[in-house]
Amino acid sequence: MEKILLINPGYVYYKKTWRKSPYGFVDLPLGLLYIAAVLESKGCNVKVIDSPASPQAKLIIYNDRRYYGIPPNVLKKMIQEYKPDVVGISSQFTTQEENVFQTAELVKSVDYSIPVIVGGANASCRAKYLMESSNIDIVVKSEGEKIVSDLVDYFRGKHNLKNVKGIFYRQDRIIFENEDMPYIEDLDEVPLPAYHLVDMESYLTLYKKGIHSREGGIKRAVPMITSRGCPYNCIFCSISLSMGKLWRAHSVDYVIQHIEKLYKTYRIKHIHFEDDNLMLDVNRFMRILEIFRKYNITWDTPNGIRVDRSITKDMLKEMKLSGCRSLTIGVESGDEEILNKIVKKNLRLDEVEEFAERCQKVGLPLYAFFILGFPGEDIKSMKKTIDFAMYLAKRYKVRPLNMMAIPLYGTQLYKICKENNYFSKEITPYTLSESTGPDGYFLISTEKFQARQVEHLSRYFSSRIYRWLLFNALISPISTIKKIGNIYKFMRILKLLFGF
Repeated sequence: MEKILLINPGYVYYKKTWRKSPYGFVDLPLGLLYIAAVLESKGCNVKVIDSPASPQAKLIIYNDRRYYGIPPNVLKKMIQEYKPDVVGISSQFTTQEENVFQTAELVKSVDYSIPVIVGGANASCRAKYLMESSNIDIVVKSEGEKIVSDLVDYFRGKHNLKNVKGIFYRQDRIIFENEDMPYIEDLDEVPLPAYHLVDMESYLTLYKKGIHSREGGIKRAVPMITSRGCPYNCIFCSISLSMGKLWRAHSVDYVIQHIEKLYKTYRIKHIHFEDDNLMLDVNRFMRILEIFRKYNITWDTPNGIRVDRSITKDMLKEMKLSGCRSLTIGVESGDEEILNKIVKKNLRLDEVEEFAERCQKVGLPLYAFFILGFPGEDIKSMKKTIDFAMYLAKRYKVRPLNMMAIPLYGTQLYKICKENNYFSKEITPYTLSESTGPDGYFLISTEKFQARQVEHLSRYFSSRIYRWLLFNALISPISTIKKIGNIYKFMRILKLLFGF
C-alpha cells in the first residue's frame, strides 16, 4: 500500500492583499480532498497536510510579506516522520507559486527520490513553467481524479509514464507533455471528498480565531462545487483550462447525499456554492433546494451566477424560502458594447436590471461583480460602468463588488495584453497578488487609458459604494454593519470617505 502525502502549502500575503485578519483567508482544500478520496479508493494510505489550517500554523512576518502556515522546519519534520512514497502539492493560485516551489524543495531535501506531483487550477495554466523546477517531477493538467488514478497504476508498474494522459513529466532532464485527459463525463463517478482526512472541526471554528473564508463570518460553513465546466467565453476567466468548456453536473441525488453527509457528520449550517455555472440547469438546482428546507441549512453563491431570464420571480422566492442568504451575479461592465464585443459576456443590461428587480421584489439580497479596465475601454465607458452599478444600488439595493481587470495567465485578456504590450508592470505572482483588490495596483495601460487612471477610478468607485453604504446605515444600521463585516473594512471605509 503506497503512502501518499498531499500538501496544501501555506499562504503568502503582501500589503495590498491584507484583508479580514492577520491570517488572510483559509478554506477547505476541496481539490485535494477529492484527490484523496480517489487515492483511498485505489487502496493507498493517504495523509493530508493543510498548512494554513494546521494547529502548527504560525504567522511569520517579513519586510515585504507575511506568511501564514506551518513553519518550514516543522513541515520538514512532518514529512520525515510520515516517510511518503509520493507527495502531491496543490497549486491553485499563481499568487502562491512561491510556496509551491518551496514545498517541493523541502520534500526533496528530505529524500530526493520521492516523486513530487503538482496539480490544481494554476498548474493547469502554468504546467510547463512549474516543470522548470527540478524539484517537481510531474504536473497534472485540468481535472485530476482520473489522472491520479492512472498515476497510481504507473507507480505500481502497470504502464509507462508516457501513457498517462493529462500530465507534463521529466525524463533524463527533458520535459515531455502528454495528450490531454478527456474530461469526466459522469461526475457522479467521483467519490465524495475525503473530509475525514482533515480536522473538520478546526475549519468550522476558525472564525473564533478571527479567520474567515468568506465575507460575513458565517459559522459552520463550507464550500461546495456541484458542477464543472463553462461554455462561455469571457476574456478574463481561465476556468475552462482546468474544468473544460463542456458543462457537466452531479446528479440531484449525489448533491443531496453530499449535503446530508456534511450536515449529519459535521453539523454544517451554511454552504457556499462555488460553481461557475450553478444554475445553468436551473430546474436541477431547484430540486436540490428541498434538502435545505429539510435541515434548515442556509446557502449563497459568492463565486457568482449568470443572469438568466429563466430564473423567474417564483424561483427566486423559493430560493429565499429555502435559506438563500444572498445571490451574486457577474455583470462586469455597464457599457453594453464593451460587455459583448470586448468582454464577450453575451449579456444585455436590461436583463440585469430585470433580474435585480425580481430579487428586490422577493427580498433576496443581491451582489454584483463589476470590472474596470478592459483593453478596448476608455475612461468614458468605465464611468458608465460605475454609474450603472450605482444606479442598481440606489434603485434595487444591489451591492456592487468593485474589481479591476487582472490579466491572469491562460486567459484571452492576458494574450491580448501580451500581444499589444499593454502590461504596465511585469506580470509576476507578486504583482498579480497586489492587483487583486479595488485599491491595488493596476497592470494594464493602453492607448485609451493609463494604469494610474484606472486605479483612481477604482478608488472613486469604492468611495461611491461606501457612501451609499453609509447612507443606508442611517436607514438600517444593523443590516449595514453585517455587510461591512469587520473592523478592517470599516477603517477602509472611513479612509475612503474622509481621507485619513
